[in-house]
Amino acid sequence: FVTSAYSEDPLQSWQKIMAKVTECFGEADEKAITNLLAIKCPDLETKPEKLKKDLPEKKEKKTVRPQELPWPENLATELGLEEIFPDTGKYMVLTDDQMAGLTHAVETLKDKEQAVIRLRYEEHKTFKTIGEIFNLSTQRMRQINAKALRKLRHQTRLCYIRDGFQGTLDAQQKHKEETRQVLNTLGTEDLTKYLKTIFVCDMHLTVRSTNCLLRANLITMADVAEVVKKDPTSFVKIRNLGQKSLLEVIEKLEEYGIDCSGVRSL
Repeated sequence: FVTSAYSEDPLQSWQKIMAKVTECFGEADEKAITNLLAIKCPDLETKPEKLKKDLPEKKEKKTVRPQELPWPENLATELGLEEIFPDTGKYMVLTDDQMAGLTHAVETLKDKEQAVIRLRYEEHKTFKTIGEIFNLSTQRMRQINAKALRKLRHQTRLCYIRDGFQGTLDAQQKHKEETRQVLNTLGTEDLTKYLKTIFVCDMHLTVRSTNCLLRANLITMADVAEVVKKDPTSFVKIRNLGQKSLLEVIEKLEEYGIDCSGVRSL
């Protein structure tokens, strides 16, 4: 029964379905039946004029592949920083400060990831060609490229590209000064409430340190401060939090006036 319908014209199948549903639900109109079944007529030219008007007109969308764009707009597009103007179809142009931030962000990646990003987006080479250079498979090159893009999309690196290198440094310095002013006016209880409003992902830590704290269920600065004060041994033993990342977190905590002497003594 099923295979016998394979040779049937799609328009005939559509008409049979519509006729059967209309027979079962005579009070329903054609628009309601079409919406219910989510089936469109396969041939719009022979479809009744009534249903032609009911279907919304499809607008043509201009899609531009990132590989077709020049450097560095192609990489900015992959990272989600593009600003497409519907009238002109142009993409954003990075400023000199943003270019400096992009260079800084890429240089924080591993050597192989840097090379793949440069070859892929700056020199517009295919994954197959890049794989031949490194003597690796095309699929492996795709994996390395995807991992590098994930790292660049992280807030600690993306801010340098979005706001520029100097702009990010200025914003961080301004944030430190505002934090000092707030801390000087807060008491012990108010400080705890204030730390609950600051999330770990907003502390401008490296990707590794941020992920380690989040996996340990330390969401806010108050959570981190509580563990440091009550059980510094367990804080040191957080999974994958190495010595370099540990020192980075301690320095950030001390900026907020948290005593980390217990952790440093270990």
